[in-house]
Amino acid sequence: MQPSDEGACGRLRWPMVPFFVGRQRELARLKDALVRARAGKGGAVLVSGEAGIGKTSLAEELAKAAAWMEVPAVWGPAIEAAGAPPFWPWTQALRGLGDAGRQAEVPDFGESDGARFRFFEAVGAALRRGAEPHGLLVVLDDLHWADAGSLRLLQVITSELPGSRVLLLGTYRPPSGGEGGPLAEYLPALLRERAVSRVALEGLDAEDTESLLLQLVGPDRDANLVRRVREHSDGNPLYLVEVAASMQADALRGRLTMSLVDITRKRFAGASEAALGLLRIAAVVGREFDINLLSAITGLDVGQLLDSLDEAISLRLVQQLDLVTYRFAHGLLREVLYEDLPATERANRHMRVAAAIETVSDGKPDALIYGWAHHLRNALPLGDQRQALDVTVRAGQAAERQLAYEQAAEEYAQAATLAAAAQDPLSYGRIQLSRARCLFRAGAVTASWLASQEVATAARTSSNAYLLAEAALVVRGIGDRAISIPLFKLCEEALNTLAGADPVLEARLLGQMSATGHQIGVGLAAPGLADRAMEAARRTGDLEARFLALQAKEMELAGPVWLAARLALGDEALRLAEETGDPAVAVWVRSWRLGAFWQLGRRADVDRELEALRISAEEAREPLGLWRLAMAQASVAAMDGRYQQALDSVSRALEIGRRGGHGDAGLLAMIVRAHIGMRTGGSEVEEVIRVSAASAAASDRLWAANVLVDIGRLDEARELWRMSGVQVSSVPRDAIWLISLHAMARVAAGVGDREAAPAIFEALLPFTDQHALVIPVGGYDGPVALNAGRLASLLERWDEAESLLRRAISAAAAIGSPPYEAIARWELSRHLRRRGRPKDRAAATALLEQSVATARRLGMRLLDGWATADLQELDHPSGRATPLSARELEVAGLVAEGLTNRGIAQRLHLSERTAENHIKNILDKLGLDSRAQVAAWTVGGRPNLSTRLSGSTDVMNRRRS
Repeated sequence: MQPSDEGACGRLRWPMVPFFVGRQRELARLKDALVRARAGKGGAVLVSGEAGIGKTSLAEELAKAAAWMEVPAVWGPAIEAAGAPPFWPWTQALRGLGDAGRQAEVPDFGESDGARFRFFEAVGAALRRGAEPHGLLVVLDDLHWADAGSLRLLQVITSELPGSRVLLLGTYRPPSGGEGGPLAEYLPALLRERAVSRVALEGLDAEDTESLLLQLVGPDRDANLVRRVREHSDGNPLYLVEVAASMQADALRGRLTMSLVDITRKRFAGASEAALGLLRIAAVVGREFDINLLSAITGLDVGQLLDSLDEAISLRLVQQLDLVTYRFAHGLLREVLYEDLPATERANRHMRVAAAIETVSDGKPDALIYGWAHHLRNALPLGDQRQALDVTVRAGQAAERQLAYEQAAEEYAQAATLAAAAQDPLSYGRIQLSRARCLFRAGAVTASWLASQEVATAARTSSNAYLLAEAALVVRGIGDRAISIPLFKLCEEALNTLAGADPVLEARLLGQMSATGHQIGVGLAAPGLADRAMEAARRTGDLEARFLALQAKEMELAGPVWLAARLALGDEALRLAEETGDPAVAVWVRSWRLGAFWQLGRRADVDRELEALRISAEEAREPLGLWRLAMAQASVAAMDGRYQQALDSVSRALEIGRRGGHGDAGLLAMIVRAHIGMRTGGSEVEEVIRVSAASAAASDRLWAANVLVDIGRLDEARELWRMSGVQVSSVPRDAIWLISLHAMARVAAGVGDREAAPAIFEALLPFTDQHALVIPVGGYDGPVALNAGRLASLLERWDEAESLLRRAISAAAAIGSPPYEAIARWELSRHLRRRGRPKDRAAATALLEQSVATARRLGMRLLDGWATADLQELDHPSGRATPLSARELEVAGLVAEGLTNRGIAQRLHLSERTAENHIKNILDKLGLDSRAQVAAWTVGGRPNLSTRLSGSTDVMNRRRS
């Protein structure tokens, strides 16, 4: 049986265009996307086009097709009039899911960022539940009217659609003229999501235009007039319908110069004065309106209103959605009526609507707070300005409680405008403070800082030291120098202005000032400032002040000299986390301790802290904590050589970081991906080379040169190294000092810069027992001894180089990094060959065999190629391939080092029984009887691997200088 329109669309609707004509190509694309979603390959399609072009009609045709496929469809139209509640399109769509959607109702959790994140996750989970087993179509109509929170949620959901059975269809009018509301801000990011595709609707072609027009007016119409209508309409279906209506009434009389708005205005010509008057009031309420509210506004009973509404329905001006809710059949109908109202009459009607909202909400106007605030504002200057201000502030507070920080910030912005008009700087400053906090929670850091500056200006005008201090405490933990430097100065000013009046605020300001001043590239914090912050925080006992002070002290101790002190400080931070019971504090502490243990090479402690970080991050459910967790997991996987797992974790971290507004998420994902590409020969390195090389910053050019050296492009690296001009004395002693020196060592050794090498070597030498990290939770770059050893070899400090490189092998093995163990073995083999002592050739060969075996097992294509080429150059005896597997070659190499079965098992993270089995297989395959024979075979008597490994690509066989 053919499904009904109501069942297909999930709602009752009479379309403005009664026939669906054309759009076969676009509909086929949408059906194909629906079939893929039903099969578990979900995605989103955004349909754009001008008013009346047929976006909603196309969505309804897809919903009918979905019904045939037994795929349910839910709708969430946005409302064009201001005053809609936060997340309104999603609220309606979730209601359509029934029980599956109830667990994701818009929350009222207060100020927890974790609660907001949990709400977003709950919506995604509800959609996935609703999509089982046959799939789900979600239609978000008229996104050009959606609030910013709904669009942010849409961005989150689209990132999670791959792998689901959900097809999300959004319709919108393209922003134009530099305007477009929140959609203009979010649309570029939405279209960049990998799961999102776009369908741009143009006018119907000539054949479809004529077909629709003939169905509307009949085939006996003047063919010349039909042709002229087709040419003038540009194929806009709504325009064609309105022209056809005029032709049916003989009202056109040959004139085709009217715009779509003019023709839409003519639609009301057949309405009675009573119906038209009611629709003008409804147009002020919004596209959707409640009959009880209309009754309160007009003073007419519902029975009297029904006659006029039935008339409007018969004229296809209005649709009835349920017993009490009505909606203009098209947004243009409401817009034309509203724009035609004179300004004074419009303000008067807004005032009447605002008064009616108080009446129909049974003394609880917060139930309709957003509409109430909207109408009070639009009633000005005729209405009560103080009431408009108060209610708008309440609307902002209500949005905050619902975690709709974007909408809250907009409500506060409207309230701030009213406060400024009232020349009340103190109220203005307090409102802007609320707005700044909401913007920061929404991830709009720059906008939050600008709002904080407005707060500071208002505080100075009103001579309010407390407000000035609060202005300095909004934006935190941001590494942008454009914000950090003026924020540091604002903290200084606030401290001086407070002059001891509030010890708690002063303690918080000291912590904020110290943390900001110690940011990378800022360097404004005076010696002892973090200690002052710690002392003040301990005196007051204020938990927030203690947290800020601990963060500041940790940043002060960020260099490689202070690892033990940082770990001791971490004990106090852990006690604070337990005292507050706040998992978000625990996330920060665990991240900090993880980085310290990682830098020290203590793998067991790294694993314990990573697990503790996972527990805290999953409990807090805050984006920054989950981002840190995913980055740490990605970097540990890359360190271990689990490259695909690492890439998957990086992608997850990037998605989380974008959702949470973490500005550096893209950069840090690019860095970790580049580290992986440097090992696997993947294309991930190209982006970081392009971005970093194009930068004028010396540190960026250094990083690009470091990557180029690691992939063998030495001429390019040499030029960037020269352009960077970086020297040891110019590198600040901050959190990235060690990783910067580590990279300098790599580049100087790679390009053979003997002039720069001594200073870099001497600076690194005290820290060769440590490991290099880009950030505490990621970007592992190997043992410091590795690059120090490379420099020592360049400087022909032969024995020192050998010692450092052997220490690097041991350090990589101890931290459980086969990739860096293989790299260090290869570097040591190169060093031994350059040194050229009697036994160096045999030892180099053994190292190369082990390096090749690990590289091939892990997919390290570049190292495989280079080490294989080195073996070919050594012209090892015997041309036949070795019978040993890559893993067995590794084990044979460790036997040659004198390791026991237990030692081999620990080094390779195997069971002792597995190590024993590998050795038995080696003896059997080689026809040997003892471990001593295996060692001898490994060091010098085994066959050349060049035949087995000759398939390496050209890029891998590029010789290194």
